[in-house]
Amino acid sequence: MCEILSIPPNSVRYSLSETYFNKLDEGFVKNMRNLMFERNITPILAHTERYYFIEKNSSIIHQLALEGMILQMNAEAFIKRSTRRKAFKLLKRETVGLL
Repeated sequence: MCEILSIPPNSVRYSLSETYFNKLDEGFVKNMRNLMFERNITPILAHTERYYFIEKNSSIIHQLALEGMILQMNAEAFIKRSTRRKAFKLLKRETVGLL
């Protein structure tokens, strides 16, 4: 499931998106690419540090970031013990575009 939280007016083409935290949904990649390539909308994946599936599927997420998806992460992810390692790993790979 991919939930589009907001699509701003036509002058700005971004979409704040979320998906399940515990698994990579089959339609997620398809939906993100559809937004980027068919609808010319840049998806922003909110709260990247909260997704458990990111480490197992990091190559897919990294590829989507290279294709134009923006990964958003909360600054507190670097403070919280439960998300610190993942936050630095994502930052090191240069996939986080919005903090």
